[in-house]
Amino acid sequence: MGKKMLNFEEQCKILNLLKSSSEQKSIEEMLTEFFTNPKLRHFNVCYSLSLLLQDKMMLSSTERLVAFAILHRSYSSQKSAANPFISFLVNAACDEGAENYERAFILHLLGFGNSNSSKEFLKQSASEYIKKFDPSSQTFPQKEQLQKQYLEKAHPEPYACLLKSTAVKNVLADPDVPPGCDANSAEFDLEPGAKSKLGSGDRDEALSGLIANLSLEGLIPHWIRPLPPRFPVDEEVKHFSGLLFNRLVEFTCFTCQEFFS
Repeated sequence: MGKKMLNFEEQCKILNLLKSSSEQKSIEEMLTEFFTNPKLRHFNVCYSLSLLLQDKMMLSSTERLVAFAILHRSYSSQKSAANPFISFLVNAACDEGAENYERAFILHLLGFGNSNSSKEFLKQSASEYIKKFDPSSQTFPQKEQLQKQYLEKAHPEPYACLLKSTAVKNVLADPDVPPGCDANSAEFDLEPGAKSKLGSGDRDEALSGLIANLSLEGLIPHWIRPLPPRFPVDEEVKHFSGLLFNRLVEFTCFTCQEFFS
């Protein structure tokens, strides 16, 4: 593993932020506390969060909202196109496979339409925002419309994570999922304060281990060059080598006798 992306203080800040997302603390209050350290490396933190957001099962619903808020707030003092993660945010807002409250939350962050007329939504906790979300009150724009408004240049190709194509695919079935069961079923949704029904490991421990080992260099393969095959020895060459060795031994013995006589 290459150089760590986050130092120890940054790792602790992210973990504490994600853990506190389930509390009744407003999102604005959490953001204010998170950015109290002026030495915080915004890009490293945001890139780490974007990697965690790639897998929808990695973070809980409240943790995902807070992570998106960090991606936006880190560069909110600049124009949208200057945010290195604006393309990621736009694509997440247009992801039809994501929850509607998540897509609406990102649109509120971007200030799309009249969403920026009030920041009242940030005065709620993440869980409260999800609970009070009304799907009928939100319309979702086309991706091209968001790209035109927030990106200097529209990207015809969909966003692709640099590490996604190199990820190791699970060939074997998950032993924690009973045969014939759908791991994405609502039956296995994690309720606030409840333990996961799938797997016996500690989720927080796994998450902290992942954050601690994130690296911009990715996983470096250890290449081992095998030894080349021995050159085949011809019988004549072998015989000649034997004669040469015998003569060398005789010469060495004769020289030693002369030296000590």
